[in-house]
Amino acid sequence: MKLLSYFTLSIATLLLVTTACEKQEAADWTYSTDDTMADLAFDDVYNAMSGESNDNNNLRACANLTLSGTTFPITVTADFNASTGCGDGRVRSGVITAVYSGRWNATGTTVTITTTDYTVNGYKVAGTNVIENLGTVNGNPTFRSTVTNGQVTTPTGDVIHRDAVKEYAWIDGTNTPLDITDDVWQLTGSANGTTRNGNAYTAQITTPVIKANSCNWVQQGVVEVQPAGGGVVRKIDYGPNTCDATATVSYGLWSMNITMN
Repeated sequence: MKLLSYFTLSIATLLLVTTACEKQEAADWTYSTDDTMADLAFDDVYNAMSGESNDNNNLRACANLTLSGTTFPITVTADFNASTGCGDGRVRSGVITAVYSGRWNATGTTVTITTTDYTVNGYKVAGTNVIENLGTVNGNPTFRSTVTNGQVTTPTGDVIHRDAVKEYAWIDGTNTPLDITDDVWQLTGSANGTTRNGNAYTAQITTPVIKANSCNWVQQGVVEVQPAGGGVVRKIDYGPNTCDATATVSYGLWSMNITMN
């Protein structure tokens, strides 16, 4: 998988009018934007190490890599030094460490990923991500990603917390394993966390998310975000499988676009 550049979010449009209760909740869009931001931040880490596992030279071009040996378990350390050479124009610093129990494409292999002072464009990403090769599921090679104690710190010091379990099904490009540009992935799963304002929530992919390596952005899928204790569900719609940077966040009669940069 390639290193993707869809991390920073900006609000583009706010539409419509709704009830007084919904107006009060509308002031806090961070349920949706923070879940999306944290999700894409951890996808970026996953992409980096899965790309290295598939001999993607992008990571090797922008980080100093060291291996603990040639016998599994093998620890791979990627040390970034304000690098911009990953092919997406983003500035990375810090260290990603991945411990491989076996070969990436072998069923049952686990990869345990941690970070040390790792930042992307000033956003600090911390936590543990364990990836397991589940083998072939419904005809597609599938990997499970489990994020625990996830934390994203924004450049202004705001902190977003996240735990998540997602499955990545490799639905296209499997016949050309050395060419990652034609790979397409389908994601399902759920998450929970707290926004930068300290508000707890849960999130569920209700329509599978589609990511093609040929596109820098998520192309399709729907995620529903539920504030803890009830409240109106926020819906994040990534669109009709088109390669563009726009997603739509809506709930009730309110709607706005966010731009994935």
